[in-house]
Amino acid sequence: MSFFNTELFAATSGIRNSGGIVNVAGPIFCKTIMVVPASGQSTAPSYSGAVLAVTHATSGMFAQLSGQELFRFDGSAHSGLGTGNLAAGRWDLLNVNTWCPSGIVTLNSGLHTLDLIVTFAT
Repeated sequence: MSFFNTELFAATSGIRNSGGIVNVAGPIFCKTIMVVPASGQSTAPSYSGAVLAVTHATSGMFAQLSGQELFRFDGSAHSGLGTGNLAAGRWDLLNVNTWCPSGIVTLNSGLHTLDLIVTFAT
């Protein structure tokens, strides 16, 4: 049995990272992670060169630098003007349900084709 009841932590806040690094100061309870096409993109954008990550870490740190990685997607680099004709598939909502006392850091690098959405409770 868990030391706290996760039902008490309804997702009350969220962030949408459209590019760069976004920090959310802790403590938080990370509920869900979802990847969607960026605004203005089709429902099947290319993901060549895109890197998306959500890490339980301190402000400004992400991926390999520190913390526990909760989600990572590497689109790799492909030929053909950065598109490589590869389309992102449909991502289902990822139920993370993880206590993050230090907060989280989200990373969205590469081409602006995908947005990263994270919901959480404080």
